[in-house]
Amino acid sequence: ELAGSCSELVASKERVAAAIAAARSRLDALSPHLRDVLKATKPLQECLALRLDEKRDEARAASLLPPPLFLLYANASAYSDVLG
Repeated sequence: ELAGSCSELVASKERVAAAIAAARSRLDALSPHLRDVLKATKPLQECLALRLDEKRDEARAASLLPPPLFLLYANASAYSDVLG
């Protein structure tokens, strides 16, 4: 009984690993296209005075904060976005 259960779990683990590998390869293939889209929209961002690159860099740096400080940052950022 345990051997059957073990083999089912191993098969399930292999299916999940294959699904993860397929998803990872799709995401890896998507990355260059997203970079191209961001590069192509750069003039529009500048024309509309959008700070998307700055916000992306800021969010990347904020993700390194410890959880309490990240929560403080997220709330302050939300207030800033709402109030202008």
